[in-house]
Amino acid sequence: MQFRTCVYFAEWTVYDNHTPADIPLEAVTNIFYAFPKLGHNSIEWKDKFAAVSQQLPLPMNNDRTSETVSGNVGQLMALKRLKHSLKVSLSIGGADTHQIFRQIIRAGIPHFSKAVCEMLDNHGFDGVDIDWEYPKTAGDAEGLLRLVEGLRSTLDLLEKRRGLAPGTLLLTVAVPVDREYRKLLRIAEMDPHVSFWNVMGYDYAGSWSTMAAYQSNLYAGEKQISSSEAMKFYNTKIEASKLVLGMPNYGRVFYDSDGVGYGFDSRAGDVELINYRELPLANTTEIYDPKQVAAYCYDKENRVLVTYDNPQSVRAKAKYLRDNEFGGGMWWDSSGDRYDNPQRSLLANFVDGLGGNQMLFNETNDNWKSDGVTNGTNTNAGVRLNRGGLDAFHLLLLVWVIVWALE
Repeated sequence: MQFRTCVYFAEWTVYDNHTPADIPLEAVTNIFYAFPKLGHNSIEWKDKFAAVSQQLPLPMNNDRTSETVSGNVGQLMALKRLKHSLKVSLSIGGADTHQIFRQIIRAGIPHFSKAVCEMLDNHGFDGVDIDWEYPKTAGDAEGLLRLVEGLRSTLDLLEKRRGLAPGTLLLTVAVPVDREYRKLLRIAEMDPHVSFWNVMGYDYAGSWSTMAAYQSNLYAGEKQISSSEAMKFYNTKIEASKLVLGMPNYGRVFYDSDGVGYGFDSRAGDVELINYRELPLANTTEIYDPKQVAAYCYDKENRVLVTYDNPQSVRAKAKYLRDNEFGGGMWWDSSGDRYDNPQRSLLANFVDGLGGNQMLFNETNDNWKSDGVTNGTNTNAGVRLNRGGLDAFHLLLLVWVIVWALE
């Protein structure tokens, strides 16, 4: 069995001295680029300078030359040249995006799907990732189903236009662990259209909680949130190999607390998240809980608790996923890991726990061959959508829009 290892690259982390080229290619199969700005029937770069203008080094095999590419997107496309099995998806949505998704559904999915797939095609992405946080009503769940169907239909048309095999262009969905939100989802109806699912196995506890607790534990009591319980729930509706477990590259902070299971003080303005690379805190000892498969560090003097994943917990999660034949692991976000230290890196320990790089998906991505890397734009005119005239792709898409409007 082969596994996926996926990371989200957050557009803004380039300003924190983190670029796509910092991600260890040998250990990842998929990268999700987060997040463009969404309109009710449009999509554009949230930070155009970071995405496609800022000059970044052209990544070469273990060498940085004087050549450059334009923006995060240009560097991501260059990485595909170095690893032909790598797939890079455009992730749409993010935290608290339920209102904009509602607007998209009301305005008409075909127009929005067309805009998304044009951006995907123009810049050489390999798919779309939907991160709607979160569908909160039955109407939202119906809207998500329609969005999944609409995007898949448009991606299918684009595959035909490019001469790609069906399913080459990915459609993935990030889904919640929260029981109230997940029970609304039309999972069985969406699944045939979805390439694989990212189960967001983090943020189980935070400033909104009544007590300090683990935020990404694999196991817990019967009535408590845990990753294993969520994976079992989704596995009743989805094939195990299509389920990817999300994990955090950060810790959740609890102030004025006596430790895990105790109360805390949520104070406005306090830092709630700390990147994993900065953990454990100075003058603390990292503690691993093998029963719940989670880690923490505690500053007794200042009464500050941080809960997170560590090398031991991700190795245990890797074994759990392997033993149950799940699809792999995912992290939010790539900037938080210690890629420079294999002993501490969550990604490195997870992959080692799976059995090494040979256990990862390694099928050649046919979509890499036509990707331009000089400016973050697809330079092959034969696959661009924004050119003069009505080509076959647009003609098929126009027919689909008309049929949808008449329903």
